[in-house]
Amino acid sequence: MVDTFRGLAILEVVTHHASGMALRYVEAGSAVYLELLVLNRTLHFAVPAFLFVAAVLLTRSLLRQTDWRRYFLRRVTRGP
Repeated sequence: MVDTFRGLAILEVVTHHASGMALRYVEAGSAVYLELLVLNRTLHFAVPAFLFVAAVLLTRSLLRQTDWRRYFLRRVTRGP
């Protein structure tokens, strides 16, 4: 389930970037421009989606193992 959500978020990022690039080459005010603009603005949930997945996976990892010394050592050496 998490992998499916992660895959959808990745596809969203790719589509968001592709539609943003396409907006540069389409005439402003045209129907295609408006459709691309709506698609681009609708797909702004990528960053919150990735943060949500990271929080879920980190919480799941913490609940599985309770070696706090190892956890904090890894956070310090590898970053957040």
